[in-house]
Formats: sequence, structure tokens, C-alpha cells
Amino acid sequence: MSNKIELLAPAGNMNALKMAVIAGADAVYLSGKSFGARAFAGNFSNDELIEAVKFAHIRGVKVYVTVNTIIFDDEFEDLKEYLKFLSTIYIDAVIVQDMGVVKYIRENIPNLIVHASTQMNIFSQNGVDVLNKLGVKRVVLSRETSIDVIKNIKNIETEVFCHGALCFAYSGNCLMSYIIGKRSGNRGTCAQPCRKKYYLKVNNKKITDFKSLISMKDLMTIERIDELIKNNVSSLKIEGRMKSPEYVYTIVKKYREAIDKCYKGEKYKLSKKDFNQIKVVFNREFTKGYLFNEKNSLIVNINNVNHQGIVIGKVENRSDKELYIRLSDTLSYGDGIRIKDTEFGFNINQMYVKNNLVKTANTGSLVRIPIKNNIETGSIVLKTQDYELIENNNQLLKKIPSNINISMEMKIKIGEPIRLTIKDYDKNKVVVLGNIVEESENSLSEERVIEQLSKLGSTAYILKNCYVDMDNFVDVKISEINELRRRAVEKLNEERIKTNYKQETSNFSYDFDFNKKELHLEVVTHTEEQKKAVSKFENINIYDDNDLLSEYQYANRGISSQNKNYEHSIIHSLNNNINNGNTMSIYANIVNTEAIKMYNYLGIRDLYLSTEISLDQIKKMNLSSISSNIGIMAYGKRDMMITNHCVIAANMNQEDKKCNLCKKFNSFSLVDEYKNEMSILTNNDCQNRILEQSPIDYYKNINEYIKFGVNKVLLVFTTEDYSETYKIIEKYKKGLFNEMHPISWTH
Repeated sequence: MSNKIELLAPAGNMNALKMAVIAGADAVYLSGKSFGARAFAGNFSNDELIEAVKFAHIRGVKVYVTVNTIIFDDEFEDLKEYLKFLSTIYIDAVIVQDMGVVKYIRENIPNLIVHASTQMNIFSQNGVDVLNKLGVKRVVLSRETSIDVIKNIKNIETEVFCHGALCFAYSGNCLMSYIIGKRSGNRGTCAQPCRKKYYLKVNNKKITDFKSLISMKDLMTIERIDELIKNNVSSLKIEGRMKSPEYVYTIVKKYREAIDKCYKGEKYKLSKKDFNQIKVVFNREFTKGYLFNEKNSLIVNINNVNHQGIVIGKVENRSDKELYIRLSDTLSYGDGIRIKDTEFGFNINQMYVKNNLVKTANTGSLVRIPIKNNIETGSIVLKTQDYELIENNNQLLKKIPSNINISMEMKIKIGEPIRLTIKDYDKNKVVVLGNIVEESENSLSEERVIEQLSKLGSTAYILKNCYVDMDNFVDVKISEINELRRRAVEKLNEERIKTNYKQETSNFSYDFDFNKKELHLEVVTHTEEQKKAVSKFENINIYDDNDLLSEYQYANRGISSQNKNYEHSIIHSLNNNINNGNTMSIYANIVNTEAIKMYNYLGIRDLYLSTEISLDQIKKMNLSSISSNIGIMAYGKRDMMITNHCVIAANMNQEDKKCNLCKKFNSFSLVDEYKNEMSILTNNDCQNRILEQSPIDYYKNINEYIKFGVNKVLLVFTTEDYSETYKIIEKYKKGLFNEMHPISWTH
């Protein structure tokens, strides 16, 4: 495997894991019951994690465990216990988002290999170089990273998503679910508001109907695997920890076939049959994604957010209690069907052709299905579940195929203990000894010994070679041979479960002469009017919001951005050039003191906490003891989403971006079913920022934040006019410096 690209499969539960292994995955990724970004998947208890590692490792499959949420300070004790447990069960890596968690693992549990989660939003060599410095072995690249960038990334293993659901926003920078319903994507509880319906307003005029304007199609790259193999990709990742076992089996199996063909020098072409099998297990229609530079208009499915299955017919006639469907594909008992563009669906438990009850109806048949309905004639019928596929999977689970080739050697010599040696093809070797062999009048044949050694039952092993060296007329019972075989297999299992990684403990200490500044105020502006309003005040550090999005302008080029307009820049990820003149922004998702210390180690002295952290959590952080300037965003409309997709171009009849329509109109917004209006801002590279409807304003509580160690206050202006901007700044200037604190400004 070391010279081949890795096929990495999702496992939301034990059955999904088993199906991934059976289908040919090289590795699986899964989560425990806590600290995983898919809290609503089945996930694994600690006992199940032990069993999962055992099952996978015996069969030559690696296991990566997600610890990819942001972690509050008061959760660290539980996290430490969990990480300590993971370090004892031979997992192959942990997938991590939080920089504080990276720090703790590398300093305290060096035998745990760290992979950087896609939630870190790494898309450049600069970000990779920082991770290398921290001892991270692999990066799961941002979904927005193109193959043109990936092929030039060096000095780290690269993992990319190759199939499945896509997030609309840059990973780690989506707060929509949190802002709307306090269900945080960065905490594993995303409610998927991207799958809801919205309409687009331009200059306060509605220009679309309610559609799923920000719902991504599913990614599929199966016919371009050869390009990924040739261009520096270490691991191909299939999305789907909340998907069914049959989805996992089908997708893994098809990608396994494609990869194997590529290594044989053959070009993989997806057949109609294979494509239908992929579609029937789950699809929202497919796109080649940002990975292969898909056109802006082809990356979302505005009409449907649910599983599309495959078209299998059309409603030809109906009554209140029956549907007549003319089939364009096979339909069988137990299959799930749904009427397109509706929520009406059911499983087939009765089906008639010419008044005959049938289990399967073929293409062209007119089937009658007894079901209460009010479906219109002419409606398209989709098959969304394949009963035969599910039953085949169930049969595979009952008798899991063996896949590990082994050789055995048994030595039976009079006066010596019986000796059984087993070797696998991964250089593991085990030896077990039995009783001292005595002479007997009876003869035991070599064939009978081999027959007993071959009885490997439901183990993972296939006996490919067997050699027996034995004397004649030995007193050896068949039961003893069976017992030696059982013990040897158990011992081999134990060897295969183990991992033997060795890493040095890291020390992310920092030594710098730094005095924490007095309280100070900073602002971010979007318009010239806002800049003019800010210019009326002294001692305010000003950032242009192009700083906030500048990194994304370079995402598809894989280079870090450099703000040349200000000596002091605000950055929000590892992709930018980190130095002690820069401020790490709210987008870095800092919510614990370990993360602050890690950024200190990297040279960052000024940091803003995530907007997802509460005042109660800040009180537990003891910020006053930290030699850094720590800030909060106190006013402004937060970015609900930052996205590489341009909603404006896609819904104004533009095939791709760079249409410049955003420069011809004054305002753009998304409106939801509750009439909440979310402004859309753009930058020069057509990334969109979707803002919350109303600004946060922590003015009344600002003294509490300052009391517990916050000394930087950020005001973010986006859609405010001159007057609004001036009044907000004036309020905070008076409140912070005239009423509560004497100003002592240093810059």
C-alpha cells in the first residue's frame, strides 16, 4: 500500500466499517461518542472502538479517529482521558481541527499521529509548512483546493475528498447553523441550513423563487482517479459517516475497481450499470467540484436537496388508492421509490402486472401499486433504495470474506514440542509450541495435519502455503493441532492489531519579551463611507475587510496572501504568512488557552477569540494570566458563510464567475422562509460572504469581557452607512475609554 494511493472510507457504525473493509478500503475514518464533527452519526463507544481497530487491523485496514471539533477549556480534562485511551488501542491517527488539541497531543502523547482536519481549511504550501513544523503527518485539504494547487504541495501527505456531500462554505468558516439555532458545525451539530430554501434579492427586488440556492451537488471524481494518482495525492477520502452501509460498500467498491484499473495502466470508464448503482445508494446529482475547477453554475442543485436515486418510470394513471407506473427500469419487491420533486415515497410491498402479484417487474411493464396518494399523472418516479443490494450486503455481513494470505509451517518431531509457525505477507511472524511429541503405534498423515490447519473458519486468513515436517508414528491428537492453530491465529491477530509508530515529544514553548497592551479598539471597514467615519477618531487600528477575505482570493492558486496596505495585518488561518506583527482573527476558531499558546509559539501575539465562545467560557480561561492581546468581536454582522461559490452569478444566468454583475448593483441578499434577510458581500475573486441579518452588539456586557482578560475590542462594519458607523464607534470610544478606562494607547 505504501506506494499506492490510499482509499479512505467513512464508518458511522460497525456495519458500515465492515462493509468498507469488505469492499476494499485501505483505511476507515470514524468517531467516538464525543469530539467528532458528525455528532448525529451512530459513532462508536470505547468498547466498539477497540473492536473496530481489531477488526480493521487484522484485515490490513488502518483506522483514523476524528477529534475534529473545537474544544472549550472546561472540556480538556475529558478530552485528555479520551486521547489517552485512543493512544492505547493502536489507532493509526487522530484527525484534528483545534490547534490546542494539536499542541496537547504532540507534547503529551507523541505516539498518536496527527492529521489536520479539513476544518483547518488548509489550501496552500504555507499552511502545510506550518503543520510540518508542528509534527503533523497529513493534511486533509480544503475542498476548495484545485488539483492545480495540490500537485505542487510538498513535504506532507495530502488527503482529498473524492466523493460525496460537499459543504457550501469553506470548512471551519461556516457559522450559519450556530447563528440560527446554536447548532455549531465546528462542534459537530450542524443542522444543514444550506439545504433550506431561499430567494435572492438584487437592489431590494426579488429575482428568484424559493429555491435551494446554496445546496451543493455531490462530488464524484471516479473517472479522474488517474489524475489524482499522478498529482501528489496520498489518500482519496469518501464522505459519508451518516450514510448507510450499502452506500459505503457500493461507493468503496466502485472506487476500488477504478484505482486498481489505473494501476494496471487501464483507463477507467464508468458503465451505465455502475453509475446507476452509485446513484441509487445516494446522490443529489453530481459535480466534479472545485477539485477539477467546475463551472460556478454546475456546482449547486437549486431544485432538490434530497436523494435523487435513479429514474425508473412515470406515473401513467392513478386513483386515490392506486398508482400505475410505466417502468423504464427494473423494480422489485422491497425497493424504495419516491415521486420526483415531492416528499411522497414508500417501499414496495405489493406490486401487480396484469393483475398478477409479482416480486420483480421489468423495463416496459405497467405496474399497479396499491397505495393511497394524490400524485399527478405524468410524475417522474425515482428508485431511492435497492432491496437486492441491501440483502446482498446483509449476506456479506453474515459471512465476511477472508482476505489475508498466510503461510504455515508445522514441525512434529519425537522428543521435541510441536511447533507451529504462521507468517503473513506483512512480515508478521508468530510461533506457538505444544506438548513434547511421543512415539505411537498409530500413524498421522501429513494430509490430515494440513486439513486441520486449513480450517480457518470465519477468521480473516486464507492459507496459501502449508509445510509439514513430521516423523512417522507420532502420538499427536487432532484436538492438539486444532488448539495450536487457534492459539497461533490469536497471536497473529494480536501482532496485526499493533502499530509501532515512534515520534519525539514536541515542546511548543515560547520565549518572548512582550508586555500586554492596555485596552484598545479596532475596526474593520467595508466601504469608503465607513473609513471616513473611522477617520474622525484617533487611536483606532483600522483593517479593510479585504484583509479578511484576502486569503481566499489565493485559494485556487495555493499561495499565501500578503496585505501590503497595512503594516499590521489581520489573518485568519495558517495559510497566511504568520509573524508577530499580525493579528489572528475570529476565523481561526480559537476557544481554549492551549490554542492561544500554540499561536504564541508560532509568533502570534495578538489574537481574537472565536465568536462561538460565550462569556461563561471566557470566564473559565484565565486570560489575564496570558501574555497576549486577546480580543473579541463586540459589534457587527458575523459571516454566516464564506464560500467560493458565487450565488449572484449562478442566479443571474451566468455560466461562470467573473461576470462583474456585483459591481453593477448596490445590494444583494438571501431571504429565508421566515423573511430573514442576509446580505451578500463579494470580493475581486468572486468569493461570497453571507452575513447574519442583524448585528451583534455586546456593549452592555463589554465590561464583563474586559474584567476577565479581554483587552482588544473589534467592531466590524459591513452594510452600515456613515452615520451608523460613526455612532457605533462613538458609543464604544466613550464607553471604553471615558467611562470605564483611561486610554493608554500604544501601537
